[in-house]
Amino acid sequence: MSDILVLGAGIAGMSAALDLANAGLGVYLLDKEKEIGGKAAHYACKAGSNCRKCSACLVPYIKYQLERHPNVRILPFSLVTDLEGKPGHFRASVRLLNERCQDLGAETTLEIRALVVATGFDLYDPTPKGEFGYGRHENVITALELEQALWGFPDLRAAFGENLRRIGFIQCVGSRDAQSGHPYCSQICCGYATRLALKLESDLPGADITLFYQDRQIFGKGPGFFRRELGSHTHTHIRSVRGLPAKIFGYPRDELTVRYTDTEQGQVREEGFDLVVLCPAVIPARSGPHTFPALGLELDQNGFYLERDVGVSSREGIFLAGTCQGPKDIPQSIAHAKAAVGQILRYLA
Repeated sequence: MSDILVLGAGIAGMSAALDLANAGLGVYLLDKEKEIGGKAAHYACKAGSNCRKCSACLVPYIKYQLERHPNVRILPFSLVTDLEGKPGHFRASVRLLNERCQDLGAETTLEIRALVVATGFDLYDPTPKGEFGYGRHENVITALELEQALWGFPDLRAAFGENLRRIGFIQCVGSRDAQSGHPYCSQICCGYATRLALKLESDLPGADITLFYQDRQIFGKGPGFFRRELGSHTHTHIRSVRGLPAKIFGYPRDELTVRYTDTEQGQVREEGFDLVVLCPAVIPARSGPHTFPALGLELDQNGFYLERDVGVSSREGIFLAGTCQGPKDIPQSIAHAKAAVGQILRYLA
């Protein structure tokens, strides 16, 4: 019997699996996708002239170690459908999937002592926010799509056009928004957008970058984060505007026209941009089989898994790691996974 089953092979699941394996425990690492790494596997390094501590480089490093670890068995294209038994003696039913995540009808049973849920998160779909024109205007994209372009193209102009001189970031898209069903703050977006802006400033010399925001949140970053990141006189091409845009037009010019209220100046303005990047809310993994309803775990008021203690779920013998419990960036997800491993080792002792 292997000791632990880890559900989800994103950065939190991989970190938990590696630490458990290094502690001498046998680990099953299960994911519905072919490759481990999750969304973070396609995050770009944000470094310009110096490291921005985004930790994207840790993903391939941890993946490399896991794929060669004798205590880890990776189970791709797999989904847990049931969990029976009692704490310390669970039986997990696992269904095999094809590359389209369709059930192949084949099932196996794993005997385990404990389980880690690291099923990650989804991003709010900006399409219902018709005022932003996502899906209609070619160069209105999400931050994840920008990440993938940075990761996959040697030059952003190859992805978004040669005339890439004015770029806007719009934060809190679907977040802190009761109408969208997500009234909470996604916590990581302010720092995330700042690092992306600094990356673009480095990659696109001379480009002007605007960050539209409600107010700035620094969860886990400590006081002075934005002053340290943006306060330097060298970042003359990045400006911050307190006020979220009300509308994006594809006319009257051959560019994107953004209408917004500058709340600090008390004025309605319109400006042209070549690229607008939406920063969508971090939301719980969408309903359906990928949220593993068979586990019987309680949810908090925002739909994330409820935590009884750090890394401890509402059901004995089941632990939580990463963004399935709430919004986190890569370093915070790794730290949360390590806390869950500590709880597991105490539980098994």
